[in-house]
Amino acid sequence: MAYVESIDDTQDLATKALTFLGRQNLALIPQNYTVAYGFFTGKRPALNSEIKKMIAVGGVGPSEMVALYDAYFGLEAESVMLRSAREMVEGIIANLRQSVAAAGEDAAGYGEILQDFLGQAAAGRGGPEDLAQATKVILAETEKMESRHSDLRWQFAETCEEVTQLGRNLDKMHLAADTDSLTGVANRQHFETRFREMLDQAAVNGAPISVLMADIDHLESVNDNHGRQVGDHVLRLVSVAISQAVRGGDFVARHGGEEFAVLLSQTGLDGALSVAENIRHAIASKRLTRKSTGEELGVITLSLGAAHYRDGECADGLIRRAQEGLSRAKRRGCNRVETVEPVVGAGRLASVAG
Repeated sequence: MAYVESIDDTQDLATKALTFLGRQNLALIPQNYTVAYGFFTGKRPALNSEIKKMIAVGGVGPSEMVALYDAYFGLEAESVMLRSAREMVEGIIANLRQSVAAAGEDAAGYGEILQDFLGQAAAGRGGPEDLAQATKVILAETEKMESRHSDLRWQFAETCEEVTQLGRNLDKMHLAADTDSLTGVANRQHFETRFREMLDQAAVNGAPISVLMADIDHLESVNDNHGRQVGDHVLRLVSVAISQAVRGGDFVARHGGEEFAVLLSQTGLDGALSVAENIRHAIASKRLTRKSTGEELGVITLSLGAAHYRDGECADGLIRRAQEGLSRAKRRGCNRVETVEPVVGAGRLASVAG
């Protein structure tokens, strides 16, 4: 669906959308940009009504933006964002072409005036007054050309800055397209891409890979008892704790809902169980409090399942075994690390909170 009629409108709406995201302290990601862009087009009255109500009572938060995106845009959103960026680039190019064409016409006219003057001088035509008048014309045209080229230089400089900024914004959007908007870790799509890459590498070099599947225990009760904002805070807290517990070469993603996935490079099953236990302990040791009142809301716990890569195994098989371990941890009381595989080394099948 086309939102606007002209390139100028598109550029104006894009600027307003980016400004809105900044004022609301929202991440510059495709989903948020699309909602903001749609808001300023005014094409969706229900969307505008909801956003205005949110602004009136304090602003639009990340979870609200996710809900708005899902409700009003869905699968069309990415194409809208890309169309907007493409139209901005087309507008910049069109403006440059117009300026260059105008400068070319001026230069051609200036050349004709000079040629006429040279022809007159060579033929000895015209008296002093004619030469003086011709000189004034040449001076005026020279000043006009200088002004035109000065304006063109400024426009080129301004356009370079616009293109540079647009490139930065598109880079951010490209990066954000792989990021979960609420927690800041990778989203499921990015996880699946990275997982395939790691499996391809493992098939070549035989490096061990393990996967952890983690699920926040009783998050639905937190949402019901304390509100979704507290539940969102828990999701962010858990994502930070998991990220801090792994190494730089490992990969953390929100797999969906309250479930997280962790890819552990160069790690066998014993190592994966150790990392999972560190994550579980880090989460369980934190106290959840309400910032506005200092009220203690209890503790958050995590259940985890671990599995390691077998030669020739597909991604689905490895994820399935890690999820089976997670299901076992849930069945056995939560706040545990489990695996359905035999463990060599430490010899433990489960880790339980002490």
